[in-house]
Amino acid sequence: MNLVSTMLGLTVMGIAAPTVLDMSLSPIIAQKRSNNFGVAETSAVTFAAANEGAASVGTPPTGCTLDSTNKPAYRITCEQGSGKYIQRVTRAFRTNQNASPARTFPHTVSKPSMDHQCNAPDEWGIGWADKWPTLKQCMPQVAWSKEAYLNSDPDYWLYDINNIRGFGPHPDY
Repeated sequence: MNLVSTMLGLTVMGIAAPTVLDMSLSPIIAQKRSNNFGVAETSAVTFAAANEGAASVGTPPTGCTLDSTNKPAYRITCEQGSGKYIQRVTRAFRTNQNASPARTFPHTVSKPSMDHQCNAPDEWGIGWADKWPTLKQCMPQVAWSKEAYLNSDPDYWLYDINNIRGFGPHPDY
């Protein structure tokens, strides 16, 4: 009877060995996948948080791809690991289209007065303070009307006139 019991026990162990092996490796595999998930999650969340509400989107970190098909909403997908240990994390964020990048202008002047309009040859009134120091800064020609203001290009402004005269923020500012 010992021989039959031994053979039966060995047969059952032979059949069950792969399952027992899988059960013993499962915590190790789970730990590796968990570590990879943590790295991918950290990359995705950090990038999304840094770019949420920003005027522009930065360069995604290594192992991450940026989906910008639904601007101003973006998706960052970060991947860590390989094979059966690979983990992917996707996070969404939105940029602020109205946030203005830091603009610099060649001149700084006081807020223009609506009383005087700048004329040629000094259409921006840059020499105004020197020529007429007792008068307020003149209104540049691009701000004489809302239409002129909206048709102007902020890249060519000599000083900041955004939202001048209550025209609202310039759409290209």
